[in-house]
Formats: sequence, C-alpha cells, structure tokens
Amino acid sequence: MKRKKLISNVLKQAISFSLACITTIVAINVTSPTSALATEISVMNNSVGASLSEPGALGSVDVSSIKIGTKYAKPKDIIYTTFQAEHAEQIKFEFSYYTIDGSYGYKNCYATKEKDYNPQTNLWTIKTVIPSNAAAGTWELFEIVVTDENGKNAYLISNSKPASQEYAEATDLTIGDFTIVCAPQAATEFNPSYRILPHYDITKDGGEIKIDQNGEIHYFLPDGDHVHDAFFYDGTYTYFLQYSGTPMKNTFAYHPDGIHLVYFDENGHEIFSNFHYCPEVQYTCYFGSDGYLYKDQITFIGDKTYYLNNNGALEQNGWFKFTNGLDYGYANTDGSLITNCWGKDSQGRTVFYHWNGMVARGLITDGINYYYMDETDGHYIGQFPVK
Repeated sequence: MKRKKLISNVLKQAISFSLACITTIVAINVTSPTSALATEISVMNNSVGASLSEPGALGSVDVSSIKIGTKYAKPKDIIYTTFQAEHAEQIKFEFSYYTIDGSYGYKNCYATKEKDYNPQTNLWTIKTVIPSNAAAGTWELFEIVVTDENGKNAYLISNSKPASQEYAEATDLTIGDFTIVCAPQAATEFNPSYRILPHYDITKDGGEIKIDQNGEIHYFLPDGDHVHDAFFYDGTYTYFLQYSGTPMKNTFAYHPDGIHLVYFDENGHEIFSNFHYCPEVQYTCYFGSDGYLYKDQITFIGDKTYYLNNNGALEQNGWFKFTNGLDYGYANTDGSLITNCWGKDSQGRTVFYHWNGMVARGLITDGINYYYMDETDGHYIGQFPVK
C-alpha cells in the first residue's frame, strides 16, 4: 500500500490549516473551544460514508458535523475537533504537513468509542497535538479511516463518494479551512536551538518578485533562492511568506517576540497604525505603529478617543464596561467615545465623561463647584461650591 507524496503547492479546499508558525515556543495549551479568538468552523453540509440507516453499513463520519474548537494555536498546543459518526469503534484523522527542516510529515490522530464518544450528545472528540517542529504552510487532510464494530476499515476520501474499503488518498475532502498560528521565539543562550525569523527587504537585499499563475507573489534572492518562512518588505508593504513562499492572508499571526499578535489583510499586507475589520473574528481591531494588536487600550486619533477591549475589538455599540470591570463608557457607532462633557447614562441619570471616555466616579471639580458622583456607576448625586 504505497502512498503518493502530496504536492505541496496544491492549495485545494481540503481540510487545511495554514501554519503561521515560525518556531517553537513554550505554549499555553488551547484546551477549550471558548477562547477569546476561538471560532467554530461550519463545514460542508453533506456526509461521507454509507447511509447511516443502512444495515451492516461501513463506518462513516458525518462531514457536516465536524467542528474545530479553535482557530489559533501554537506548537505543542492541543486542538479538539468534534463530529458525529456511525458504526465506528475507532476513527483516525491523518494530516500531512511540513516540518521546520523542510521535510514532509504525517500526523495521526485517533479517537475510540470507549474513550472519546459521548452517547448523550452523540459526538466524538478527536485530539490533535500540534508538533513542535511544524513549519509555516498548509496542513492537508490525507485521509479519514473509520474502523467499524467488526474491525473493518473504511477510507473516506471524498465528500461526494461513499466510504470504501479500498485504500486511497484524500484527494477531494473539502471540509473547510482553519488557521493555526504558531508563535516564534528568538534564540537565547538558554535555548540556542530556537530560530530567529529572517526578515528581507528588497530595497536592501535585492532580488526580484515573481507572480505565479494564481496571482500570488514570490520573492527570490539575487542567488535565486526562493524565500519562505520569513517576513518580507517589498518597499511598500510587509508580508509573511509561508513555507510555500506565498503570503499569508486574512489572518492573525504572532510577532517574532512570540507575544504580540499582528494581522495580514486580504492582500497579505501587514497592518500598521490603522483600524482594520478582521473577518476571522468579525470585528474591527486596531494595530499600532509596530503592527501589534491593541487589547484593553485607549487610543487617540486626531481629536477622537477610541477603546479596544480585552479581545482587541473596537467598542462601537453604545454603553460598555472597561476591562477593569469598574468603569463605564459610551461608544458611538464610529467607535469614538464621548469625552469631556456631561451626559446621561442608560437610565437617564446625569454623568460626566472624562477625557479618556470613562464615566467619572467619586468627587470631581470644575474649579467652581465640587460634584459628587456615585462611586459605583458614576451617576450625579450632589454638589457644593469650592471655597
């Protein structure tokens, strides 16, 4: 049973997750599908396998039920995937991916009915541990194998064809995409094996940009080397070139410090000093002059004040509470905060908005009078003159 090597530049709609990974770090495991940036993926509404009601049918997985618990992770993180299946005792998902040394690897993930099936919800859960040596690139689903109650294997290779007992590669498993972001970490004297991400600047390093048949850019050094797994500046925009050499698009990635999130738009351009609506999380974010995502930050642009909450979302829907859990503010639909004026709260009571958009609490003054504002929600209680 010989496998054919998957072609790395085939970016078909197989279940895939682009690794924005740059190197290994000590990661915080994503063990819950409810993280701040977690997004469940809706998959195609059909199933692979024999009819679920067919007597003696081969094992099957309902492709439309597959949901990924998170969109973001780092090497050594854990991804949980849930799905429904019939006539199954064991299920295997096999992924193919590139390693940081450029070799090709396979990741087998198993679930058994005894340990990983919940009869109350009729859901299976399969766990995937992201390898520490995973490189930037596209992960593809190589195959799904379902072992039934009689020990027979069914290989699921297509959305449109039933399960088969004949071995075949997963050439047509169009289940959907999700991104796993693998954060980098610079080499240190304690961890000399960690890589430092290369950063190329065509205005300094020379070379040329070539456009492939899909309209994607590729960068080649003067000696002809094809650049991948690196940041690249073309004189106007900054990109992250994945292992395939193509730019990462419409996704968050970790900055090389392994801490801050940055974002690449639909053209692959890194966002700097600007607001940007991010389809993956479905809200507007702000990225500073260094490209870092603002989280729990007040920012001032022109004569307007804005607040980005703890998830990095621009507040723009009226009343909200700051991440400190104590202060309130009001955001207009354009995201600007009400500041430096008196106004009304959601209950029609008088409040005062500070320069930073926070509703004043406690004692304040305008130099003529002292005003006592409620310590909890900031509504006006009374006043007395300054002596």
